[in-house]
Amino acid sequence: MTNAPHHESPAGERLDLRRLGFPLSLPVIVGAVSGLVCLFWQIDHPRQFSFSWLFAFTCCFTVCGGALFWVLLHHCVDANWSVVVRRPLETMAALFPFLALAFVPVLLNAPRLFFWMALS
Repeated sequence: MTNAPHHESPAGERLDLRRLGFPLSLPVIVGAVSGLVCLFWQIDHPRQFSFSWLFAFTCCFTVCGGALFWVLLHHCVDANWSVVVRRPLETMAALFPFLALAFVPVLLNAPRLFFWMALS
């Protein structure tokens, strides 16, 4: 009888945010400055801002919708091999609540985007 070496399970990995190399407030500051730039651009060039925001929203929605389609397809066919592929797709599809928030400027600028909404 051979004595096989006993292997312990590795400890769970934790994300150490201090190892990222930059302060965690940096993304918040960049987001706030970007939001202010968008606000000022909306005030100065409202029509161009409306169409640019709609284009960006449509691109992001398409990527998230495509990722959700593939996740649903993998679940429907019960594919066990696709776990490695499915995890990033699930992460992309999880961005839909943020897209709902990004849809608010599209709703507010709808009369500029669609002429038939301004007729009433």
